[in-house]
Amino acid sequence: MKLFGINMNLGEKPKMKIKPADKEWVEGNLQWLVEKIGYPATDQVIISEKTFPKTLSQKQIKVENIIMDCCRHLALDSGLFSYQFYNDIRDTSGTPYIGDDQSVDCYVAFDEQAGKYIVGIASSILHHPKWLVSRLCYELVKAKLMQDKIEYDTATDTKLFLYLASVYFGYGVIIGQNLTNIGTDSTGGWDTKWSYTTGMPEPVIAYALAFFATLKKDLQPSWKNLLPTNVKKEFDITMKYLSDENTKLSEAKRIDNQLNSNQLFELASQQYESGEIKRAIKTMQQATLSTTDTIVRADMHNNIGYWKLRLGEYLSSVADFENALKDNPNNGFANSNLGFALIMLGELEKGKEYLQIAIQTKTNDSGYTCRNIALYFHKKKDFASAEAYFKQAFDMKKEIDLLDFFYGQFLLDKGDKTKALVHIKKSATLLELEGIELLNQLEDV
Repeated sequence: MKLFGINMNLGEKPKMKIKPADKEWVEGNLQWLVEKIGYPATDQVIISEKTFPKTLSQKQIKVENIIMDCCRHLALDSGLFSYQFYNDIRDTSGTPYIGDDQSVDCYVAFDEQAGKYIVGIASSILHHPKWLVSRLCYELVKAKLMQDKIEYDTATDTKLFLYLASVYFGYGVIIGQNLTNIGTDSTGGWDTKWSYTTGMPEPVIAYALAFFATLKKDLQPSWKNLLPTNVKKEFDITMKYLSDENTKLSEAKRIDNQLNSNQLFELASQQYESGEIKRAIKTMQQATLSTTDTIVRADMHNNIGYWKLRLGEYLSSVADFENALKDNPNNGFANSNLGFALIMLGELEKGKEYLQIAIQTKTNDSGYTCRNIALYFHKKKDFASAEAYFKQAFDMKKEIDLLDFFYGQFLLDKGDKTKALVHIKKSATLLELEGIELLNQLEDV
């Protein structure tokens, strides 16, 4: 494939600089990622104290903190990562260098024997913190694809494809801000020229970001103002093009989209009930893009998040509940589920706040909220309060997912294994995978 020619159109009306073949390449690969993984769950990540709290908690940027923040973004286990530094020609005083290959200044590899990822970092890029953050974001996207067993073409376009994957996972703005990094260092009387480049042209990253924005149905994303001038200009031109193209089709598709939305919602629900949870998530993600009804879309995002909870993907679910609350802050289910997810992630007080909001909305399910509050007190080791809220949940005499499972875990912590087994077995008979797995572990002991 011939990639990344520049289409210079000279005319009064600004036109995109990306060539048609390159445009199709971007669209095709991003659509492939959507088919494989689902619609992007998060927006573009910008470097701030909110998004990179560990990284920016200290004046000196540390590799381990960047890795921890990226792992949180990508729902990776930071405990599976270690890193090491190496020296090369760029560490020799007075030697000019150009870094045009990602594997040279940073790489990630999986150690099959140890079951862990190793990140290699050239010592020289520690002096260029913005480039370091950008490279680690890129490399951890590769680790994310490895973890999720997403097999992609490793031909000549691999490095460029991984930049598109970085856009898909929310690192497009950071990549766009660091397409090139050029300068001179003066040390001990030596002037060393250095240059890092991604090889990704500005029109291509701009088109990828614009296509991402249309997937998220955000035609004026706030993050575009953080892009370099040339990239932002091309982004605006591209958004105008995509908007014009969508407008031509939108009215004709409006009724069909709403119908498709309802059909997809029902299909996703059926898939979940039949145990095809991952398929259900992808179907519901597609449904969110087929409706303009914010109340309905909030319910869809809440369902996606809840289904991820059932897969144990607590960290990944947080973004879905946050998306639900953007569309409908009064959604009691999303508030309660977000509280649950945060409690399971160890953010107990923040989780409790969302449970309180859920109660205030008066649109929550009281049984699930009681169960979640019981979990909060269980993790706080306040067994008396936990017992009281578990009792409230059971007294409602209604079906509450995982109530017996969590109560069984609670009883195990209290040392009452006999009574705990009764509830865990009940969870297993309800075909709750969590209960079945725990029961098998206990019976093997």
